[in-house]
Parts: sequence; structure tokens; C-alpha cells
Amino acid sequence: MGARILEKSIRAFLCMRETLRIRNWVLIVLVFSGALLSDEQRKKEEKNQLKSYDVEVHLCDGRILSKGKIEIQVPDKILIIHDVDGLEFQKEITLDQVESMIFLSWKPEFIEVKKDKGKLYKLAVSQYIIKLSDGLELKVKRPLPEFLEKFTYRNRYGATVLYSFWMDLYQIGGSWFTGLSGTETGERTQCYKDVVKKIFFQDRNKDAKENKSSKLK
Repeated sequence: MGARILEKSIRAFLCMRETLRIRNWVLIVLVFSGALLSDEQRKKEEKNQLKSYDVEVHLCDGRILSKGKIEIQVPDKILIIHDVDGLEFQKEITLDQVESMIFLSWKPEFIEVKKDKGKLYKLAVSQYIIKLSDGLELKVKRPLPEFLEKFTYRNRYGATVLYSFWMDLYQIGGSWFTGLSGTETGERTQCYKDVVKKIFFQDRNKDAKENKSSKLK
């Protein structure tokens, strides 16, 4: 009888020890995975650097924000896929090369249904033109890079956040909450009044001319 009790006790002890070993192993794996995830996130953040640019910003209702700066998380390189005479080209640029950006159209992206209210959409840029400091224009028929959807603008009055997109509710009655016209599908050129329409980077022409002049010398 005593031998059986001892045997059961030993088995229980071994089972408990194995359970603890497995738990410790799982904990180690989870901690290691978390470390890897944090490391990957850190590397991703390091790729984007916070930079400041002197700009003039035009909003969709015609207001102009001049003599200000935008602060933006910028990657070292931006891959732009653009169209030339019906052919698709890929060009790698930096934001330092950009003289201006003009947003031409926006397209609704369905987000969710709001009960008894309608459907919520995100209206994001779908076509735009990038003009480089050497005069080259890139016509893009794709969404904007994510880092250009939202950024901080500063001038002598302080700081505000600007957006190149807006959220809108397509109400059950068949109209948009903002009062803008347009269907639930397809592109539109009309945009919400507070949304960014154009960005002009200051002194880019001057920099390009100075670089060209120095090369000629």
C-alpha cells in the first residue's frame, strides 16, 4: 500500500515538473518573440526620420498657409509608380527632391456600417502629381504613401495637424454628412474644405539652379 502511494507521489511530482518545464519554455518563446517584434518595430521606425520642411500649403477651399513648416516622418527612399504614355514606370526618389505635390482626386474606401445612420467611408487621394526640383513631373494613379496622409504644420500662430484625406458618412437618405456631392464608388475631384490640396516646398527651384550652376563650373 505504502509503495503504491509513493509511486503515485513520484508520478505526480514528475508530471508537475514536466508541466513547469513546458510553461517555462512557452514563456521563453513568448519573451523572445516579443523581443523580436520590438526589434522589428524599432528598425521600421528608424527607417523613417522626422524631418522639417519649409512649405506653402493650399487647402481645398482655397485657403493658403504660407511661411510655415511641416514635420513629417520620412523614409530614406520613396518608390513612386507612375504612368508615362500608357506605360508604368517605377522611380525611386527622396522627399528632398520634391518641389510640389498636387492632389487631383479622391476615392471612397468603405470602413464600416453605422447602425441607423449609414456607411462610414475614408476619402483618400487616388491621383496626384509630383513635380521634382529638376522640372520632371510624375503622374501617379495610386494611393499616397501613408506618411503623407497626416502631418504637423507649424507657423507663427502655433501648430496644427493637416490631412490629405477625410472621413465621411454616407447617410441612409442618400447624402453625405459633409454635404459634398458624389457616389459611394468612383473618384471625385471635389474635396472637403480643410483637406490639403497642394504642397509647395520652398526654395527647391533655387537649390536646383545652384546645383546646376556649381556643376557647370
